[in-house]
Amino acid sequence: MKVMNAELSDRILAFCQRWRIREFSLVDAVWYGDVCDDDPAEESENGVDALVQFEVEAVPTVLDLVQMKDELKQLFGKPLNLLLRESVEQSENYLRRQRIIKSANVIYDSGCCRPIASFEAHNAITPEEQDAVLLLDILIACRRIQRYTTDICWEKFQQCDCTLLQDATVQQLELIGNAVQHLSQRTKNQYPDIPWEQIMDICDCLVCENHRADAKTIWEAVQNGIPKLIQCIERFVPPEEQGLDYKSLSLASEPA
Repeated sequence: MKVMNAELSDRILAFCQRWRIREFSLVDAVWYGDVCDDDPAEESENGVDALVQFEVEAVPTVLDLVQMKDELKQLFGKPLNLLLRESVEQSENYLRRQRIIKSANVIYDSGCCRPIASFEAHNAITPEEQDAVLLLDILIACRRIQRYTTDICWEKFQQCDCTLLQDATVQQLELIGNAVQHLSQRTKNQYPDIPWEQIMDICDCLVCENHRADAKTIWEAVQNGIPKLIQCIERFVPPEEQGLDYKSLSLASEPA
């Protein structure tokens, strides 16, 4: 059981009322991928971050969100990622969505006059659960690339009017590289048939700040690597309709 002191409770109340927040929750810190630009704070004492839902009429700007993150850091004495509930609920990664929503401890509700003084702490996300989230991130990014390039031939892809398509493809390749980088070595060793290091090298080359890969390099990565990667990862990341969650996944067993 986590207990907040009266001073912190008062400051959270003022924070929520000032920013017209309908509901403020603390959630498990997890690698956020498509719902947040940042990684969890590595030194987070409680392993939690903030999940907020605004009042219907509230329309926060990007600068507002930046200021809110700064205020949260002052409130809790450490960086907390700021997650928007709407973004979480729309996430394609159902494992991440389930974990965040399930772990949410509502601290403030606009229907109550005071923030909740205590809440139950959840178990920290396990390496196996974290890897499952990352593998699904990779699969989602691969499928997006396939959608982007469906019915597109090389001649069309290389044309100047397809630079937006190239940029969108590179962005997904960057997401794949970041996810692979965060995968545990244990999971990488467990699936040696997937060329993890080669994937990271290719993605790093494509998104290097000092080098913009040419269209041919991007196209070859899409045509030669993405279908194989999808085939490999689909073996051990179940679709959402099966109703499986983290605990139903077994990254500890040998792949078939």
